[in-house]
This record gives sequence, structure tokens and C-alpha cells, in this order.
Amino acid sequence: MSDNDLASCAVQLKQGIPIGLPPAIIASVAADYRKALTDGAIKRKANEHAQKLKKAKEDALIRRVILTFVAIFVPAFCFWLAYEAPSVRLWYAKKQDTPEAYSKVMAEFAGTIHAIEAKRRYLELTDDSAWASASQTNTLQSLRSYLTGYPDGKHHAPAKDALFSLALPLWEETASEKVPENIAAFPEGFEEVAERFPVVPVLDKLWNEITTEKSLQKVASFRRLPPPIQSHWPIIATMRELASPEWEQVKKARSLERIAEFDRNYPQLRQWYKAEEARELLYNDPSWVKEQDQLAHYQRFVASHPKHKDTPSMQKRIIDLEVAAIAAGDHGALPKAEATGQSRGARTIIALKNDTGYELTVRFSGTESTKVVLAQRTAQSVDLPNGTFKVAASVDASHVANYYGTDVYKGGVYDLSFYISSSPLNLPGDYLPSPLEN
Repeated sequence: MSDNDLASCAVQLKQGIPIGLPPAIIASVAADYRKALTDGAIKRKANEHAQKLKKAKEDALIRRVILTFVAIFVPAFCFWLAYEAPSVRLWYAKKQDTPEAYSKVMAEFAGTIHAIEAKRRYLELTDDSAWASASQTNTLQSLRSYLTGYPDGKHHAPAKDALFSLALPLWEETASEKVPENIAAFPEGFEEVAERFPVVPVLDKLWNEITTEKSLQKVASFRRLPPPIQSHWPIIATMRELASPEWEQVKKARSLERIAEFDRNYPQLRQWYKAEEARELLYNDPSWVKEQDQLAHYQRFVASHPKHKDTPSMQKRIIDLEVAAIAAGDHGALPKAEATGQSRGARTIIALKNDTGYELTVRFSGTESTKVVLAQRTAQSVDLPNGTFKVAASVDASHVANYYGTDVYKGGVYDLSFYISSSPLNLPGDYLPSPLEN
């Protein structure tokens, strides 16, 4: 019996319609029908479960698609938003078209092409008001601020005219001072209108004046100009021409100071006027050396001319000046030499003894100035005319003080000994202080 037949019989039985079948068959039909109902319920449940699984898979697929979309789209959208935000802000500023709106874009997106475009429009909108403020104030600072802040401004021409009007009195004052380097440098302070200052014509007029005046010092001042400007005039040639008589005056003055001043003022002329040669001429001139009467000049001459006829007298003068230098500086008191016998004769013998551990130099300045150098632990005598002498003693050790004193020699023999003790340089009968210890 088919499922349809079973279902039909089941309906008839349920409605109480007689089927005309034996009870056993009817019971079998009912059993089959119940079994069919059970199988159908199972199938429906299976179908429902399959539908649920299918729907769950579809939902999972949809979620994966959504998550994938979000993972790709959201970063891309954020990147786009970050890139396009300045454009959006600029677009909004253009809609408003006010300086305030553009200034916000300039502040928030400085350095971007959007800020540059916003600034261009901002300057266009504020050009008139900025110029009105600058022209009303009419100061160097306000005019320069306008020219710098609005490089393409509509009012550059009147702004430059106003700036030049303010600078003109300063230019005229600078030109009247006639200092070439100041005239040449003036336009640098007004670079916005630098081309309006006639630097070269003003300097050319000044050049004609000073060359007519024949002032070497003023001509030399043109050498302090920038090289491109210097090329307009024959500065070096003119300096050489004017320097010749002045150099002759310097040489006639026989002054190291004048030579040094000339050399310092005109270094460009050193290849023609040689200051060092002029100095050497003076150093080797005995009359000039004596006129100067300076220790260094005497020493230089004597060293260079040991056989010159004036060398002996200069050597004595060197001793006098060395003794004077010791006397003028820090020194210890040198006691008088002790006479060892009766005074007799017109000359005096000084017996010197060096018991120090250093080379000793003893200088006698008087009618016959002389110098004696004694090696350590040696003795030597010196023959001097009677009279008063200034005496100075020193050793070749910087930590031992010099000593100075005066003495009167009356003939005969005198002893003068030097030695180092706990207080070093000592003479008979006296204990002299000294920086040397032990």
C-alpha cells in the first residue's frame, strides 16, 4: 500500500467512515500510518536541521565578507580622509572666501600645497588693508613688512616710493660724510630700493675730489670698497704716485713709528715701499742708534757690527743701561766691597769670587763701565779707575733676585765675594734675603 493509500485510509478511519476491511488490516493500516507520520516528522526535522546549517553557513559567509570589507575599506577610507581633509578644508574655506577661513587652513596644514593656495588667496584678500595700514603708519618697519609679506602685492610701487622717501635723507647724510665704504654699503640696508641709490656716481665725484686734493690716505680708503666697485678707479696706481713723496718724508723722519704707521696704513704698497729695509737702515746707522739710546738698539748693532769703531763705546753704554734696568726693577741691596789694604794709587783692583752654583755676571757702571762674567766656583779680578760706581749682580737663574748698589773705590784692593746659602746671594759682612731656599 502506497503512502497516499495509507493516508486516505487513515483519514477515513479518523472520520469514522467504514473502510470495509478486516480489523487486522485496519490495525495494520493504522500502524503503517503512524510509522509514516513518524518518518515524516524525522524527515522534517532533518530538513529543518539542514536548512539551519545552510543558513548558518550563509551567515558565516556574510560575516566574513563584511569583516573583509571593513578590514580593507576602513583603512582606505581613513587614508583617503587624511589625504583629502586639507582639500575638504580648503574647499570649505573657498566657499566662505574670508581671510579668517584661509588663515585656519594655513595654520593647520602649514607646508602643504593647500596652505600655499590658501595663502595666495589670503594675500589677495588682505592686500588692500595691509597697504592701508602700512601707508598710514609710514615707517621703515611698516613699509618693509608690507613689501616682504606681500611679494606680489598690488601696491609695491607706492610702497617702494614711500620707503625711498624715508631713506633719502639718510642717504644724503651718508654721502655728505664722504666715507667710501659707508656709501657703498648703504644700499644693503635698503635692498628693496637699492637700485635707486647712485652709489658709483657719488663715489666717482668723491674720487675726483680726493685725487685733486692728492690725499693718499683718502685714496687708500677706496681700497676698502668691494672689489667689483674698486675696479672703476685706478686706486693702486694713484696710491703709488701719491705715496712717493710721503715715503720720502717718512724716511727723512728716521722714526720706526712713522715707518710702522706707513706700512700699516698702506699694506697694498709693500712691494714698492719696503718698510723692513727702511728699518734695517736705521738699525745699522750708529748715529741713529745713539740718538735712540735704547738697550735693544745698542745690542742689535753690536751683534751685527762687532768690529765697528763705535762698538766699544756702545758696549759700555749697554752696561750702563743694563745696570739702570736692574736698579729700576725688583732687586736686593748689594753691600759695599771690603778694602783689604790701604788706599793708594789712581786705580782699584776688585777681586771677585763666585761661590754660587750659577754663572755670575757683575756689572760696574761708571767712568769705565765694564762687565765681568764668572763661571760657577771661579774667581777673577777687575781693574777700575777710582771713583763712584753703580754695581749690579745677577745669576743665570730666574728664581734668584738681582742685586744692586753703589760703591766708592779709593785705590788699592777690594774683595767682593758671592755665594748661595739659605738666603742666597751673600757678600762679606752682610746676610742678604733671596727667594732661593736651601
